[in-house]
Amino acid sequence: EETISRISISLFGWAAERVQDKFAFVKTGLNQSVIKFLLKAWISIAMFSGVAAFLASSVFIIILSLFMSFDIMTQVTLALLSIVIGIGTFGVICLYPHEKAISRRRSIDVNLPFALNHISAISASGVPPYVMFKLIRVFGEYGEIAKESQKIVRNVDLFGLSITEAIMEIAARTPSKNFKELLAKRTVVMID
Repeated sequence: EETISRISISLFGWAAERVQDKFAFVKTGLNQSVIKFLLKAWISIAMFSGVAAFLASSVFIIILSLFMSFDIMTQVTLALLSIVIGIGTFGVICLYPHEKAISRRRSIDVNLPFALNHISAISASGVPPYVMFKLIRVFGEYGEIAKESQKIVRNVDLFGLSITEAIMEIAARTPSKNFKELLAKRTVVMID
């Protein structure tokens, strides 16, 4: 993973840097999917993979053409197919963070009603928000909500953020609008 990233950046970093402004959706996807790559590195990997897929499919088509006699129309179609494979590979890699973010959002939104009941019960007992998130993080059945709670606790414990700052940081990155609103309300309640 690290080697591919390094090779990709050395070969395509200059090109990725020039076009990264046009890939804001990839940056958003990377942030919300919790994929730990910078935008330039991810686009470089997508470019490297696209070129590699194009070259590999081209070599395969050339070898296939040596053993089979294709008419000119079939050869042109196969050449176009290798271009489509290269572009398709680039596109799939660029879209992957967005799809991963959608998957995380679904997990959060599906589990939110159940977690909200638990959060309400914990809050009603007067437990501070930090302790509440510490308790929620151990419930694996809450999926991504448990992971987001773990990040809030980590931000407080490891990075020394206040609970409000930790919640706001996670609210800024979560792919779920509903969870973002819940965290924003929790922060407002804590500030008041």
